[in-house]
Amino acid sequence: MRTDKVILRTPIPAGMRSVAPRTGAEFGFAAVLVWFALYAVAALSTPGYSITGNRLSDLGHPNAGAPWAFNTACILAGLFLLPYVWALGTGLSRMVRFVGTWMLTLDALFVIGVGAFPEESPYNLHFIFSALFFLLLMMAISHYAVAMYRSPRYGKVSGILSVVASGLALLFVVAISNFLEHVTVFASLAWAAWNGIRLHVMMGRSGWNAAGATRA
Repeated sequence: MRTDKVILRTPIPAGMRSVAPRTGAEFGFAAVLVWFALYAVAALSTPGYSITGNRLSDLGHPNAGAPWAFNTACILAGLFLLPYVWALGTGLSRMVRFVGTWMLTLDALFVIGVGAFPEESPYNLHFIFSALFFLLLMMAISHYAVAMYRSPRYGKVSGILSVVASGLALLFVVAISNFLEHVTVFASLAWAAWNGIRLHVMMGRSGWNAAGATRA
């Protein structure tokens, strides 16, 4: 049996595929709100912090004003994003959803690692998780760009936001700028929130069919 046929017939495990779009959207909203709320606590508790003079990770440093807030923000956001990314891609082709789901699942785990291993962690674990997070974020969001732009369920705004967020991630990876790091994360969260809205509007639990949620 050919491998590509297996992938097309089983795009993602049943446990992931069973997350209803509206449920995934609600977890996505929770991830965005929790991250921004705890980010605000961390930023306001750190004297002298600015988006141009500091990295986001500085908020999780042991010497920051409220490192628990930023690190908890990353851990909780990553956990809440898992059901969201399992629902994201509903209505797109099976291959697009298969690749996108696995990339964003790994990326959610990487952002959990960013919070679990803050700055000053041994073996450069924080840097490793941060680097993997941004690299995979760029790849995952850009992966969805064309498919979302062409999809009537997601629309042109989703496609444009995909290009903007992944483009900013690319610029940050190349330029390594504090400001670009912040803007990349903010744009990516805006992308997640907008697509959460599209998932929420797309279909609710009552009209959702797990077996037919993904088109061939």
